[in-house]
Amino acid sequence: MNENQEVVKNSNNSSKKYITIITILSILLVSLCGYIVYDKFIKEDEKERKNVEEKKEEQQEKNQNEEPIQDKTNVDLGKCLNCQNNNKIKIMEKENSSINGLVNVSIKDDKQTVEINILSNGINNYGGNINDKTITKKLNNNIKEVLIGAFGNDTGLATILYLMEDGTVEYTKIFDEVMKKDFNNLTDNQLFNTKKIENLNEIVRIEPVLIGEDLSIIAVKNNGDYYDLSVFIN
Repeated sequence: MNENQEVVKNSNNSSKKYITIITILSILLVSLCGYIVYDKFIKEDEKERKNVEEKKEEQQEKNQNEEPIQDKTNVDLGKCLNCQNNNKIKIMEKENSSINGLVNVSIKDDKQTVEINILSNGINNYGGNINDKTITKKLNNNIKEVLIGAFGNDTGLATILYLMEDGTVEYTKIFDEVMKKDFNNLTDNQLFNTKKIENLNEIVRIEPVLIGEDLSIIAVKNNGDYYDLSVFIN
């Protein structure tokens, strides 16, 4: 083999080595890029999806353990038995419907006795002139629920309503009581006596509502039909 052939042969071998090295480096580079893409993007996406699924499962478990939240707009209502118009009715949340700052009422363990705390600051803002006072009243029947509400847009019509276990409803107008002459010196027996709404029975719940733009209370029967109590209390 002459010198030129030897040079060509060595050159070809060197080229093959370079090609092999370049090929290996290319494979390594592609693999490295693939790992980086997997680690930075695909793996992150999988982690994010896993977190989303875990949060979803936690929320589902939490929802199962909680009491269902019910939309109380017109819930279970049938027809109005004494409405004087066809205004739209919307049930309000009871905790947001009370006439705040006038009285607090609690039912005692015997279910017939209530404790009424008269709040002078609230009452006196509406023209009263009284001291704080706590009154204990015993009604004739067991009380199922007490609701403090109002009728129309007049705070002067603030009323304590008692749903009795026998399905009847009794009430006391707050301002009729606190504006009595010599209120501060009157006894418990002389104050906050209830009146029974006649011809109203088989009531299972009472609800604060908006009828049109006016506040009211409805008394609902078991079948969903209801009475607007503003017709009885005015």
